[in-house]
Amino acid sequence: MFRRIAVVVSLVTLSAAPFSATFAQSAGAPKRVPVASIDLNRPQEVARVTLMELDYPPGGKVGMHLHPVPVLGYVQSGAFIVQLKDAPPRVYRKGEVVYEPADTVVLRYDNASATEPAVLIATFLAGQGQTELIRMLPSTRKP
Repeated sequence: MFRRIAVVVSLVTLSAAPFSATFAQSAGAPKRVPVASIDLNRPQEVARVTLMELDYPPGGKVGMHLHPVPVLGYVQSGAFIVQLKDAPPRVYRKGEVVYEPADTVVLRYDNASATEPAVLIATFLAGQGQTELIRMLPSTRKP
């Protein structure tokens, strides 16, 4: 059975507006702190969720690419410089979440440090029959 992901994905936010949610808390239960929430630009049915750890070496870079599915990236350690098409570069640090809408060109996704590694946990939201998670594009970026 598929569920429509329309309004909230509880991992991410891109807005500067405060996000709040109410969770029942009981003695001895873990403290629940919402990390983020986003609106997907194109709601879709999600048939498969794939989580992947990406370990970037110091100075590591990914070439220009896009994802045919929405991707949420949680910065586990280090920092990343991310630039989506038609947007300025932005630095994401430990504990922040990056949202890459489906079919949006990513011009750069680089480890911000030349001396320290960085780790990203990427969550891919794939629909029925979608098996391609990333498509590398010819890069016009200068080193």
